[in-house]
Amino acid sequence: MIIISINIRGLGGRLKKKEIRDLVRVYKPDFICIQETKMDCVNSKLCHSLWGGEEIDWAFVPAEGASGGILSIWNKKNFVSEEIRHGNNFVTVRGKWSSHSIFSNIMNVYCPCDLARKRLFWDEAKSDREIYSGDMWCVVGDFNTVLHQEEKMGVGSHFDRRVSSEFAHFVEDMDLLDLPLAGSKFTWFVSNGSAMSRLDRFLVDDSWLSSWGRLVQMGLKRVFSDHCPILLKNEIHDWGPSPFRTNNCWFSEGGFINFVASEWSKMMVSGRGSFVFKEKLKLLKKSLKIWNAEHFGMLDKKIADQVSIINFVDGKGGDGTLSSEDIEIRKVALADLWRFSSKKDNLLRQKARQRWLRDGDSNSKFFHAWINRRRRSSEILGLTIDGEWVDDPSRVKDHIRLFFEARFSEAHWNRPSLNGILFNQISAEDNQLLVARFEEKEIKDAVWSCEGDKSPGPDGFNFTFIKKSWEVVKDDIFAMVDDFYVSGNLTRGCNSSFIVLIPKTGCPSELGNYRPISLVGCIHKIISKFLAGRLKLVLHSVISENQTALLKGRYIMDGVVIGNEIIDRARKNNGHGCFIFKVDFEKAYDSVNWSFLLYMMERMGFCFKWRNWIKSCLQSSCVSVLVNGSPTLEFNLAKGLRQGDPIAPFLFLIVAEGLAGIMRSAVAKNLFSGYLVGKDKVMVSHLHYADDTLLIGENSDKNIETLKCILHCFELSSGLKINFSKSSFISVKSEEGFVQSAVHKLFCAVGSVPFKFLGIHVGANPKRLATWSPIIHSFKKKLSFWQQKLISFGGRVTLLNSVLSSLPIYFFSFFKAPVSVIKELVKIQRRFLWGKGEGSKGVSWVRWELVCRTKEGGGLGVKNLSLFNLALLGKWRWRALFEREALWVHVLRSKYGEEVGVVGGSRGVNYFKKGSRWWRDLGLLNCREHERNLSDWFVDGVRRKLGSGESVSFWSDIWVGDVCLSSQFFRLFQLALDKEASVSSSRHWRNGVWQWSIQWRRSLFDWEQAEVDDLNSILESVRGPSNSMDGWIWKNEKDGVYSVRNAYHLLLNEVANIDSSFYKRLWRCNVPSEIKCLVWKMSLDGVPTLSNLKRRGVVRSPSSSNCQLRGLEEESVDHLFFHCSFSYGVWQGIYSWFGMSSVLHSDVKSNFYGHEALLRLGKNRRRQWMCIWFVTLWSIWLNRNKVIFEKKSSSLEEIMFSIQLHSWNLISVRFSSFSYSFLDWVWNPAACFSCID
Repeated sequence: MIIISINIRGLGGRLKKKEIRDLVRVYKPDFICIQETKMDCVNSKLCHSLWGGEEIDWAFVPAEGASGGILSIWNKKNFVSEEIRHGNNFVTVRGKWSSHSIFSNIMNVYCPCDLARKRLFWDEAKSDREIYSGDMWCVVGDFNTVLHQEEKMGVGSHFDRRVSSEFAHFVEDMDLLDLPLAGSKFTWFVSNGSAMSRLDRFLVDDSWLSSWGRLVQMGLKRVFSDHCPILLKNEIHDWGPSPFRTNNCWFSEGGFINFVASEWSKMMVSGRGSFVFKEKLKLLKKSLKIWNAEHFGMLDKKIADQVSIINFVDGKGGDGTLSSEDIEIRKVALADLWRFSSKKDNLLRQKARQRWLRDGDSNSKFFHAWINRRRRSSEILGLTIDGEWVDDPSRVKDHIRLFFEARFSEAHWNRPSLNGILFNQISAEDNQLLVARFEEKEIKDAVWSCEGDKSPGPDGFNFTFIKKSWEVVKDDIFAMVDDFYVSGNLTRGCNSSFIVLIPKTGCPSELGNYRPISLVGCIHKIISKFLAGRLKLVLHSVISENQTALLKGRYIMDGVVIGNEIIDRARKNNGHGCFIFKVDFEKAYDSVNWSFLLYMMERMGFCFKWRNWIKSCLQSSCVSVLVNGSPTLEFNLAKGLRQGDPIAPFLFLIVAEGLAGIMRSAVAKNLFSGYLVGKDKVMVSHLHYADDTLLIGENSDKNIETLKCILHCFELSSGLKINFSKSSFISVKSEEGFVQSAVHKLFCAVGSVPFKFLGIHVGANPKRLATWSPIIHSFKKKLSFWQQKLISFGGRVTLLNSVLSSLPIYFFSFFKAPVSVIKELVKIQRRFLWGKGEGSKGVSWVRWELVCRTKEGGGLGVKNLSLFNLALLGKWRWRALFEREALWVHVLRSKYGEEVGVVGGSRGVNYFKKGSRWWRDLGLLNCREHERNLSDWFVDGVRRKLGSGESVSFWSDIWVGDVCLSSQFFRLFQLALDKEASVSSSRHWRNGVWQWSIQWRRSLFDWEQAEVDDLNSILESVRGPSNSMDGWIWKNEKDGVYSVRNAYHLLLNEVANIDSSFYKRLWRCNVPSEIKCLVWKMSLDGVPTLSNLKRRGVVRSPSSSNCQLRGLEEESVDHLFFHCSFSYGVWQGIYSWFGMSSVLHSDVKSNFYGHEALLRLGKNRRRQWMCIWFVTLWSIWLNRNKVIFEKKSSSLEEIMFSIQLHSWNLISVRFSSFSYSFLDWVWNPAACFSCID
């Protein structure tokens, strides 16, 4: 299949026609789409002259005046058209490819330039798409807009965010995919090259991608038009064999673990521990390949065979006379079909890598779609090599191998050392900890800390396999680790890894556009994991506090806070601006010189044995690059740290400490002046998070000269090359002359505030919508329509919360979101949850307030974004109470005073008013849902932990009881002489008890003395003396430590009149969440029954809301599932099948409780029985939808069989103790239950 598209900008000229003929002659397309013919009519003669043959057909849209005009021509032998549909700005040809039986639609588009007409086209195109939504679709042409800002460049390249956003919505609503463009980044050029854009593109749907496999969209060379022709073709290239990989679903197959144990025990391998383990894995791999072929091979054929058997039996029963033997054959075939389909779904689930999805929340179509999209985004179509586009697999793989072999090679020369620089030293105790004997528990903990579903290295074994086979392989793992401890090295082949190339841009064409990530083999990963665990315990003592990465008590956001406060200070500090140099290291991890790393470890006092272990891990490493799933030849590394190796980030901190040491030395010698913050003049000269680095200083030429020398010195010593052209110089209140001079000296770019650091726009105004555009884009991308269409309601609920991971939760942890942003994000969430497919377009069947309640509180547990934002921000105030010596707290105290972190400071919320926007937002955490008249929930949630009592206010702090003494004894507080007295100054330990001495302004009356007695009775509970420090306690958590989860639930403040017992039991049931969500909606009358649709105004005639199964009653929730005579018959069939009495409760909650009480079974068996209850409700609902939408109805016998089959499969999969056949289950379900423990 080859399709070409070109905006020819007028087809009347001889040269333009020749360009079309040349394209047809060179590329031999099956279909060509031409835009802007600028012709009123097109005839057969013209089309045949362009194509050069007779076997063609064509369709066109005439031009409008001197512009427009669309022409499609195709080869009738390869594509047989059946229908042609015309629009104002498109022509759609529907037909079949000779190699496919599914209909295809090819829409040739020329989109107008003005927005109003674009919208008309988009609506018309969407209507055309809906006519044949089940077909394959390809939409191609000139869209006269771009999807992303990077698709537009040059003079006059203003990016219209609004138009781009609406175009993106059009692509999503059409359920189309934008394919990467190979060979060119842009498709339209101004003749002098001053501006360029990507206006032309192919958009295809998932079925097109699945049917044609590997698709390549290429930009061809332009000739006479200002548009490049673009080409779409499917290619079948052999990139080589794919490596072996274990599948998690193997463990669901009965007897698999016994097979592994049997094969492992047969292996007779001798030698060193690492060699034995490696060879056993290699031998096991061969056995597993054979086992997999027997149990999981040819699943598509096995599924098709069972379908054929079922269809054959159904055909025999056309006259309604099936023999009992045929019925049994059909039952067995259905059970096998279910089993094989489940196996296939499990395989697809792992390939799709969607770990957030649970069983039953998705389907094979979703997995196929996700796999296609993953493949599309990561596939290497080809590369530009020496200016030429190359897609030959052997040439591409050789080029990639040579490229990375050169990157990881090192020319040996004597690098300068940092002998004049002082570094912190680790202690002798820390060294002993590092090289202590490896304990079996430590090794197991290291294995269990590895994520099981991550892609494996060259050995093919992921950590799910290692964990589930632990009892089989653990002795060999212990022997392997012990061998490493003694010898200090691993045998050859134990430290191999794959490099996976992750695209950094939408259309990568060079290797510089890819980010290399390592997939380390399980042998080295186990070693590396527990070495990293030990190193992490001691590294904080040698790494300066300016480095905020990875170490305990340091957080990624600390540097962001410091940078933000520095910018705020510099903006407000008259005449005292500053500069920030944002350093860009070129391939930082890949460039680390091993000798420098080992030198730094020696300078920091790491012992020889530890350094030798690290040296061995470095020098034994070898890699091959995975290119479209197939590895290149392996090569050895001579420098660099592998991203993906557990210990690599910690080793990089040691390397980066070299730059920190140089900066400290320069500051100490007055060669460089950092920026002074606040009244305490806290100096900040550098901030690090791994390789993300900010160098900060006062505006002076001396600083710039020193900075340049420091960076060159560090580059020569460490091997880390600074990419000055990508680094940026950001000035705050600096003179233009100074900025230009600095940029000239550093050969860098000019940056501005706000700037991006660690994913956050530092110095940005959080009230502006532009600050939140990455989050809004992230929500829209992750909560897309194509996923909403393929994922079940339960899966959508899970995904709604999963989008809060990574970037969104990151923003919410720093910025307080304005109301407008929260509303926009909630709008996206609601559209995703209640979108198309829920009975009616866009109907919200349950109020969002209820959706955001916890599951136990009657909701779905979807986060209330506003409250979750506040709970995340509250963490800063909690940390400020404890981390008094942290650099970020020093900066805040220097700016805002000693009361930073003190709860209920004397200045209250006014204390926050004159600070940075971030600081002011922290002072408004009392606002629940932005209602400012509520008390400070954070202050209400903390109390003092009494130690020595020196820093605890006797009257104002909550330290005894649940309220402060000044509120509980207000009269006495007014009479106290020292209202600021501490607990320590108010008591004395005498004769084994506390003597409390409170000074009063006057003598007390008798009735006031009674209050003193009450006060003393409370103080009697205070324990004896303590020399420990005073602390803080979060009252609402058992361990007294603030947690975002607990604070969020405190803010949620759910009402108490909810039947929490019902909802707790509901969500604990072991059934797919889609079915549980149906019952949840039933409990809140949120199911789209005809009665509810009528109430919402979706259906209007009185009779249209009547039950469609049987009878004339209105279809309410209770009627449909319990009262309807058809549903009643289903329930009676269930009771008869089990031989039990009926449950006649008429609503879902009482029916649920009634069934739970009916069977006096053990906990496990009761849960299995409730599976049948859930499946029955689900089957009634599916049958109702079948009647409504397909005008078909299943008989009671068919419904019963469906319930039997689904419940048997559900219980078999989810309860390991259930081991009965489907026939056993059908004939005597009660007996199956009675034999289960």
